Amino acid sequence: MAVERPADLALASITAVEITPIEITPIEIVPIEVVSIATPVAEPTSTENPIEVISRLAYGYWEARGRQGGNPLEDWVRAEEEYRRLSAV
Repeated sequence: MAVERPADLALASITAVEITPIEITPIEIVPIEVVSIATPVAEPTSTENPIEVISRLAYGYWEARGRQGGNPLEDWVRAEEEYRRLSAV
């Protein structure tokens, strides 16, 4: 069974709401170079220390993102995978 509300009761429960405008600051969108796993940043040589090569690869991924954001551990793991792939050739 539906309960009907009198029209004046419904209007009495409405309160005024003040809307405050906010200022939106535009941001600059900067294009970044995307480095795929298929595009090596550093080719390993047989005389180089693997840690140094992996370090350069991980650093290159960070630079390719515009030197901001990302996760250093994910960059390192990605660089290890890239190093293994390049060393297997």
